[in-house]
Amino acid sequence: MLTIGEFSKACGVTVKTLRHYDKIGLLLPSKVDNLTNYRYYSANQMSQMLLINRLKRYGLSLQRIQELMSTEELLIPALVNQKHVLAKDINQIQAAINELDAHLKSIERTGKIMDYQKNYEIRLVEREPLPIISVRQQMGISQFDQAFGKLFEKIGKLQAFPTGPAMALYHDSEFAEEDTDIEVAIPVKDHTQATRVLSGGPHLVTVHRGAYNNLSEAYAAIVEFMAGNHYQSKQAPFEIYVESAMTNKPVSEWETSVYFPVEKMKTI
Repeated sequence: MLTIGEFSKACGVTVKTLRHYDKIGLLLPSKVDNLTNYRYYSANQMSQMLLINRLKRYGLSLQRIQELMSTEELLIPALVNQKHVLAKDINQIQAAINELDAHLKSIERTGKIMDYQKNYEIRLVEREPLPIISVRQQMGISQFDQAFGKLFEKIGKLQAFPTGPAMALYHDSEFAEEDTDIEVAIPVKDHTQATRVLSGGPHLVTVHRGAYNNLSEAYAAIVEFMAGNHYQSKQAPFEIYVESAMTNKPVSEWETSVYFPVEKMKTI
């Protein structure tokens, strides 16, 4: 048997951490002395402790680790899923590094820290009414793939013919990353199959290139243009994913058109 200190040293875990694991039921001592309340661990518990350490390094929560330790058949699928999560994190970190690099180069070139909104060209265009098949729900930004899965399933059942790239409309008046009213859609040829017809009319549009992590800058550019040119938003803004992962393009070649349906402000 090993004392808690010996076990701590052997596994590279603090005594405080071992006491916490005991408290939450993640790793119980092999024996607790009734008189002294000293905790003792067996040598074969080291493999459990080392697995816990490894799962923590993979980014799994203690609660999730406890679930996996008690149901081993879930472990391999969970590890495969966590691998995808980490790969996504790597892509997001790399995108942030690329964005930071571009920002630094812009500062060196212009001497201005907040000059990025001027990179967007804003145009006023007239759009025709557009029949769309859509799925609308309260959801988080992270649930886009799930929502588009429902949409493509719906299109398949209707045997509808898409006439353009996928799009998303944002119906809430404010941004909420985890719970917002989003409608994902695909334009279709047959009006009778459409969920609804997207209104036409004047729209302000700009094009965002690359990853979505700074897509908000395109929105800010349009809103700034609206304020300076006496326009007001008429309906929900929307994005059209001209080039994206859905068209098998690398992130560097993604192209997203951001549209705001607008009207001129009435002057008093």
